[in-house]
Amino acid sequence: DFAHLMIPFPGYYDNVPGVTVEPNVEPANESHVSAAWQVWAYTSAAPDFLGNKATVLDPDSKVLREGTNGWTCMSANPQGKKAWADPKAGWASAREAA
Repeated sequence: DFAHLMIPFPGYYDNVPGVTVEPNVEPANESHVSAAWQVWAYTSAAPDFLGNKATVLDPDSKVLREGTNGWTCMSANPQGKKAWADPKAGWASAREAA
């Protein structure tokens, strides 16, 4: 078994009736420790059509925003820095983590 993910190119949905994708815009005047900024930052790595509806977790796995599309955005590797320093504590290779 395998999963396949197709990520459309920017503008792919521009002419599809009933589909709108709002751009992910950095919140103005927000501290980098605010929930609003963290939601923006953690979802900005994903295409807008995925990140805008994804659940967002803070570094302690607290839900910052409930999502509706089954995707999750988080701040970093959920196994932490130790996983990269010690393969026995996490993934054996970067390829395995992907």
